[in-house]
Amino acid sequence: ANLFARNAIVAQPGYTLPLKTHKLAVLWNKSLPCAGKILWITVRKNVADATFVLRDRSPVHPCDGPGTRARAAFTVVNGKIAAFVQLPLIPKPKPKKPGRLKA
Repeated sequence: ANLFARNAIVAQPGYTLPLKTHKLAVLWNKSLPCAGKILWITVRKNVADATFVLRDRSPVHPCDGPGTRARAAFTVVNGKIAAFVQLPLIPKPKPKKPGRLKA
């Protein structure tokens, strides 16, 4: 929650929530049932697009989709997250099979 700027916006399917205070950022963060390990991330200017694999945050509040992937974009302004937007997954490209060389 300390990483969020005042008035940061959180958008997930079905709602958009302005985190007007640090207390709201703490409450929102505590409400998340899953933790995530970053699988890959791309950064363009001040936006980081990250794909995570979800896992349990705590035994008290188990994750509703452990082992599944999730994706989010983080917009960073002055070192703080100004927006967190959940995004649809993009399938990871499969490696191409090596072609035959023509003589």
